[in-house]
Amino acid sequence: AAAAAVAAAEFAATPPATTEAASAVDPAPAGTVDPRPRCQRDQPCWPTAADVAALAKELDPSAARSCVRNGAVTAVAEPAAVPLSSPGAQPFYGAAQALNATYTAEPGDHADECFGPTAPKPGMFCIVALRNLPRAGWAPAFVAWPLSATHVQAAVAFAARHNLGVCVAATGHDFLNRHSCDDGLLIRTTLMKGSDWDDDAGTATLAPGLTWGEALSDGDKHGRVVACGHAATVGVVGWSTGGGHSWLGPHLGLGVDQIVSVDVVVADGSLVTANASNNSDLLWALRGGGGSTFGVITSITVKTYPTPAAGFTNRITWLTGPSNAQGLRTLAAGLAGFANWSLALDDNWGGYLNLIAPATGPDDDAEVKKLLAPYGIDTCAQWAAAYGLTNTREEGCDLRKILASPGCQASAACRADPRGIQELCPATCGAPWSAMMDYIYWGPETDAAFQRVWGDVFAGAPSTIDLQPPTPLKTYFDGAVQQPIEYIDPRPVAAATDTWARLSSVLASRDTVAAGEWAGIIASSMASCAADNTTCAGFQLYQTVPGNVGSPTFDPSATSIGPGFRDAHLHMLAVPTSASIAPGALAALKASWYKLGANSYFSESEYTLPGDSWKARYWGDANYARLLSIKQKYDPHGLFWCYHCVGA
Repeated sequence: AAAAAVAAAEFAATPPATTEAASAVDPAPAGTVDPRPRCQRDQPCWPTAADVAALAKELDPSAARSCVRNGAVTAVAEPAAVPLSSPGAQPFYGAAQALNATYTAEPGDHADECFGPTAPKPGMFCIVALRNLPRAGWAPAFVAWPLSATHVQAAVAFAARHNLGVCVAATGHDFLNRHSCDDGLLIRTTLMKGSDWDDDAGTATLAPGLTWGEALSDGDKHGRVVACGHAATVGVVGWSTGGGHSWLGPHLGLGVDQIVSVDVVVADGSLVTANASNNSDLLWALRGGGGSTFGVITSITVKTYPTPAAGFTNRITWLTGPSNAQGLRTLAAGLAGFANWSLALDDNWGGYLNLIAPATGPDDDAEVKKLLAPYGIDTCAQWAAAYGLTNTREEGCDLRKILASPGCQASAACRADPRGIQELCPATCGAPWSAMMDYIYWGPETDAAFQRVWGDVFAGAPSTIDLQPPTPLKTYFDGAVQQPIEYIDPRPVAAATDTWARLSSVLASRDTVAAGEWAGIIASSMASCAADNTTCAGFQLYQTVPGNVGSPTFDPSATSIGPGFRDAHLHMLAVPTSASIAPGALAALKASWYKLGANSYFSESEYTLPGDSWKARYWGDANYARLLSIKQKYDPHGLFWCYHCVGA
């Protein structure tokens, strides 16, 4: 550890080596750090095989390294994110059973060449370097798997010594390419596990490789719960330092509100503690400024809370309808009802509404016949007759009428999924849209408040509601592991066309939600989608911030997140889903959506935010200026870098 710190300190104290790359670097733009030139593969500074071997020796190469889920998906926590098509839903395609301390990329190991349509090519580097939605053209040259803070120090010193950029990933869930540094060193903290719970103090110190599923499982042993991400495979560090909204947010606050102390290896190689008494400026920065750009976090201490004795209750409901005139009126009434319903909820409630754009199914051909076969019918017209539906494109497809019909009662497939056939027969049903609500209640379903609230949901559109039975949860972990796995996609994507790259995030206040302009934008988008199928977008409305009636309040000066978080009622996302959406239509949708609020969520937002607008949208001008000064203090030469992060 001492040697690592000395090497990094020497790097920080001396000017960069004179290379062609160094002489070609322009001065850093205003509002950034002054980056050292990155070493290129054909330069003397590039690490040799002996250099990498020396690093591996510092990382205790004989220690066991594996990342495998041991148990059923619905019973134990995943130790890391799960890539698409992974056998047995295992992290790293089940191949991370005997890992090396370090890996070096070979020709052909670039992310653009690693993955086919469904699976990785043979070779471990592609496996150990996988991340969610990496941008085309980005891939690390080296991957290190530290097991301790001392190992992290050695890896940071190695990168500093060779002028390599450093990026950090635990689970790799990020979809904004912040886990990527082309031809740099990827430090994977995935294997740094463990937690230390102090029930008297109401805190837990969590290792950086933990997923929230693992942290919740540990908490169950103490009868405690933590504010955490929705997906059980999300990592504790990235979620917490980026803001952290959750189902428990209205009751407990944001992820940044939970952070008590952080241990972090900074650019000079030292391991520092940031808390209220030591390095408090760094603590403030890590409470919302994003973690990877300030250093490598080796532990994070967060607040914990007693699990309610009666547990939690989860409930899902659907609102569906056709995209004809009547169906869109139903949608408008449903959105108005949801707004009034959500504004009246107290802090025991948290969840989201997911609006899915109108579906367009196939015509009556061999394909649709095959899809309809499980329902015991042959054509869409036959389906309409079997369910006693007439003039359905104008009347809409009443879900309850379908369920009650003899045709549906005779079909197990229809009884199990009455909405499925709507998506197959848009000509009959009117290209149905759907809205799913998924909410958690802090308490049992027997509470009078729980019973009363559900009677008011979607007021004005009751005939199209499909209200599912409540699901009691003894602990929050029980609900987390029962959620469908949110897979990551390791295939490289083009930034301009990827759906998530165009994600528009807005933090909407209670006044904005009550005013209803957002509902008009959604209804207009749904109508346009049904008309031409080229301007389609989904919308996600998250009631996962402390903006409910009775939610806790927090000192805004204690965290570095954008001020919009502190008066927000909903975190609202517009997600364009048409690959062929016209640029003008996309620009118009984003412009109208961004007018709803000045701030966006750092961890779920648009990759293509223009110019420097991301600085104000994530943090506000005043907070960004302070964050930049802290970045310049702890990492003056930009050893740590990530896309649209402080100092970039």
